[in-house]
Amino acid sequence: MARTFGRAMREIKNASADLQNEIKKSGLDVKNDLNLSTIIKKSEEEIQQPLDQVMVDIKETVHYGSTNLNEAADNINKSNPSTNNNSKDETEINTILNKVKSDSEKRKTEIKNESNG
Repeated sequence: MARTFGRAMREIKNASADLQNEIKKSGLDVKNDLNLSTIIKKSEEEIQQPLDQVMVDIKETVHYGSTNLNEAADNINKSNPSTNNNSKDETEINTILNKVKSDSEKRKTEIKNESNG
């Protein structure tokens, strides 16, 4: 009877070890199948790409407007030096350009503040 009991205990012990090994093995298989680090990295890249593009677009928009306005104002000033003989139209154009330039600089500052805050 003791011998039978010993054999039964050994069988239970072997079965328990086999079960533990199978659980560990299947856990590794699941981990390899999931490969969480790769999924996380891909998700991060998918999220980061559009955000980077938006930031580039904003910077280009801000700099595009101010650069063109500066160039236009400089061209007008070069072609028509500031004198008392400016026509009414030229004065109005200069006033409008300066206002647009000022508004553009204000908006540029606002966008910088929003992106930093």
